[in-house]
Amino acid sequence: MFEDHFGNHADAYRRHRPAYPDTLFARLAAAVPQTRVAWDAACGSGQAATSLSAIFDTVIGCDGSLAQLVAAQPDRRFSLVRAWVEAPPLPDHSVDLVTVAQALHWLDLPAFYRAVERVVRPGGAIAAWCYTLPTLSHALDPLIVHFHDEVVGPYWPARRRHVLRAYRDLAFPFPRIAAPTLALRATWRADNLLGYLGTWSAARRYAAATGRDPLRAIASQLHRAWGSEKTRMVRWPLHLLLGRVGA
Repeated sequence: MFEDHFGNHADAYRRHRPAYPDTLFARLAAAVPQTRVAWDAACGSGQAATSLSAIFDTVIGCDGSLAQLVAAQPDRRFSLVRAWVEAPPLPDHSVDLVTVAQALHWLDLPAFYRAVERVVRPGGAIAAWCYTLPTLSHALDPLIVHFHDEVVGPYWPARRRHVLRAYRDLAFPFPRIAAPTLALRATWRADNLLGYLGTWSAARRYAAATGRDPLRAIASQLHRAWGSEKTRMVRWPLHLLLGRVGA
């Protein structure tokens, strides 16, 4: 059964989530024999698909959440399809690269991997990645950890544990391709960071269960700890699984 963890705040998700680095997509392009078609599975509002569309001739994004698809940028250069990614409406052996950005832990993996084997051309590739907690400074990092573990900690969906484990305990039955060490980076104001924290699935579940905004628990502390700097560099470690399909 599809669980839409972000549909009720799809626009906020699009506005407040960080962009993925160009170096990631350059590595993915180098991992496939040709850059004709990319399938972005569980594409959400199209963060990864946007970058893929600068490299691949055709990019198809699939997601079960209509709200997420509607929130995609109107000037997008990729196609969107509402479909379960475990049963994509794609022809056999039609795709060069499959990507799953910050979503592999939500999927029915056996069914999804069967779909990958069906739609990818021999010698193509699959890339799945997640990013873990951001770091900013010695004063701010403990506040983020406290918000994650203590304030909204009881409201995390069980599958979110795979992100904290950097996907080390998720099945990935494809011959590995060497993956670089990568990170997301953004120059943000304090309110940008609060907006991002508010997109966490646990924050939304906390608000639904209690009727309170969980950000109130840390907003004033975060602004004090931010200091006099208008902006700060935010860094998220990115963990990439990259594999060959049908080699």
